[in-house]
Amino acid sequence: MTSDKDVEIVKQSSNQMFEIRNLKVYFPAQGGELLRRRVVRAVDGVSFSIGHGEVLSLVGESGSGKTTIGRVIARLTPPAEGAILFEGRDIASFRGPELKAYRRAVQMIFQDPYESLNPRLTVFSTITFPMRIQGIARDENEMRERCIDLLTRVGLRHADVIDNYPHELSGGERQRVSIARALALRPRFIIADEPVSMLDISIRSSILNVLTELKEQYGLTYLLITHDLRVAYYTSDRIMVAYLGKLMETASTEEFMRHQFHPYSRLLFSAFADLSSTEQQWGKWGTTGEIASAIDPPGGCRFHPRCPFRVDRCDKEPPPLSELAVGHYVACFNPQ
Repeated sequence: MTSDKDVEIVKQSSNQMFEIRNLKVYFPAQGGELLRRRVVRAVDGVSFSIGHGEVLSLVGESGSGKTTIGRVIARLTPPAEGAILFEGRDIASFRGPELKAYRRAVQMIFQDPYESLNPRLTVFSTITFPMRIQGIARDENEMRERCIDLLTRVGLRHADVIDNYPHELSGGERQRVSIARALALRPRFIIADEPVSMLDISIRSSILNVLTELKEQYGLTYLLITHDLRVAYYTSDRIMVAYLGKLMETASTEEFMRHQFHPYSRLLFSAFADLSSTEQQWGKWGTTGEIASAIDPPGGCRFHPRCPFRVDRCDKEPPPLSELAVGHYVACFNPQ
């Protein structure tokens, strides 16, 4: 008889690990009676793919829908519309053993290491809990050996932390434990949601180095969610910019850093690069304001109320993603 741990997801023909098609995620608005009748359009018609072995960075401000996209891929949040294909198969069709296998293949590292670890579990219990659920270790000795190996791989001395509780660890140590927990099931794909944003600047690069090294060791594919282009530049093969539930631009990291066609991408880049000329240009063009509400998003291009380059059609129709250079797609009627 076949056990759950022997079940694999049958692949269909696909050269991509993930294909996301017209993804929409809506939430009921929180607030008074009038708001409760409305919805938050967290993700509103997003399509993209993730190749095997790729590190794709999803970049944008808070409220752009980045985390929601990651949670839908992890099957933690249901979509309103659209499909997510994992190696050619719609993950919504997975049930029972197939769903269990998918959860083993796809793991998520959460943003806040202070909230994502159970304060009542030791490091050993935290890392081995997924192994117990999936039944991939035979006994306590094997689980302890695996735990020690994982802690070593993420740069922790196991003797110092394995029996500690989260409150006895620093922020960087907690995030390393979170990474080790995500690796416990030997996944193929990891969603890293702002993995260094809650950490001191002094230790961010070391955590990013760990993620890069683990990718090579395990042959992982990453979706890296971040608001910081410096993080994306340091780690990714491709950058994808999101704004208010829509995709604005996507290109290889090298191509994107060379030229940003979308005005919103240029705004993000101005925060990344210490370029006084860029900052002076944005100041001359006028203030860009704050991101609009996803309850009542602007018509046409979502960015047009903040854009110094908007043209008449920007507030009337949403621009499609168009290829302006090889592999470089932009949703803009007036690319720069």
